[in-house]
Amino acid sequence: MGENELAKGNLETAEQFLKEALAKMKELGMTWHIAEANYELAVLERKRGNLELAQQHYQTAHQLFQQLGAAKDLEEIEKEWNAN
Repeated sequence: MGENELAKGNLETAEQFLKEALAKMKELGMTWHIAEANYELAVLERKRGNLELAQQHYQTAHQLFQQLGAAKDLEEIEKEWNAN
């Protein structure tokens, strides 16, 4: 839901959903989903102009995808991140 709200430009709602989901994912050890949620939070913070926090979330996502050996996902976020 957070990703959908982010796409609509509803940053406050997106942040709430993403952070709630991230907390649950951490409890369950859902590493790939944690990486994905961190990437979405990076995009959200970039849209807000908070580049330092955006970079922190991006780095977390990047590191997790690397640890998972998720080359396709890693390539996708790098391409999207560098395009914006």
